[in-house]
Amino acid sequence: MKKLTKMITATIAAATMAISASVYACADHYQTSYDSQFLNDMGYAPDRYGDNMTAIRGGTVSGMVDDGWKKAGVTSVTRWVGGNTYFVNGKKITRNEAFKYAADNAGKDYNYDNYHD
Repeated sequence: MKKLTKMITATIAAATMAISASVYACADHYQTSYDSQFLNDMGYAPDRYGDNMTAIRGGTVSGMVDDGWKKAGVTSVTRWVGGNTYFVNGKKITRNEAFKYAADNAGKDYNYDNYHD
């Protein structure tokens, strides 16, 4: 019984550490969430993903967000750790420049405050 208790305790400890690490690593999921909302507003993506969905299904959402950026003419590399990166014609640009570029391509206005915290 002692061995089983130790195994259960170790499993719970490992799971707790993994969850904590994943929550920390997802700190930048907010950026991808805002990207999805922006891309949806501009007509480049069919859905908007909130913070929780982006954190829980990061890989799937990141792929969809990257596809939306591609439609806007921007190559995006979404990340869970560190900020997302953006490129136009192979040249690295800032996130704000990517938003402006995509909005211009869509012929729509871009309000910085709506998509940045």
